[in-house]
Amino acid sequence: MFRGMSLLIAGVLMLGWAGQADAMVGMHAGVKGGVNIANQSTDGTEAADSRNGMAIGGWVQMPVAPMFSVQPEAYFSMKGDSEESGGVTASINMDYLEVPVLAKATFGAPGSPISPSLFAGPSVGFNISSKAKVEGSGTSADGEFDVKDATKSTDFGFVFGGAVEFGNFGLDVRYSKGLTNVSDGGSGDIKNNVISILGSLRFF
Repeated sequence: MFRGMSLLIAGVLMLGWAGQADAMVGMHAGVKGGVNIANQSTDGTEAADSRNGMAIGGWVQMPVAPMFSVQPEAYFSMKGDSEESGGVTASINMDYLEVPVLAKATFGAPGSPISPSLFAGPSVGFNISSKAKVEGSGTSADGEFDVKDATKSTDFGFVFGGAVEFGNFGLDVRYSKGLTNVSDGGSGDIKNNVISILGSLRFF
């Protein structure tokens, strides 16, 4: 009897291990990084100029169906804006820890060396720093000022875009639309908007 129970338990454990192994098939992880072209909209009007910054971090892709997966990410992202007028440049530099959770649809034949995909999903950004900078006025207004106390600590948004993977390497282009008024100081409805061009390297 005890031998039979031991065999049954061993069989269940082996089936569980096999199920986990099957779930791992198609799972990928890696790093990505590139450039952000960021600006802000105020009361619905998007600024003409932009702040160019950096984005770098990591991702995990978990399959849920043959062509579909969920891709959580976490990366450092530079947002903000910059405006120049009459020789005076005013900029707002906002840095975030960005955490998107993307639904991803991958196209192309299995085993193909090129895999295009489309993705979309919500994102939350945790504010690391916010600084305002004025240059060129020739007055006491010139300088860099910490405005983190006037900035909300979280920035919710929506991300969508497309990617192409070549083996372990990839390139994705995405647009992040801010849904949160990031101003905590009553200076209007200010939202972050970012175009990102990112290269990726897959570890497995």
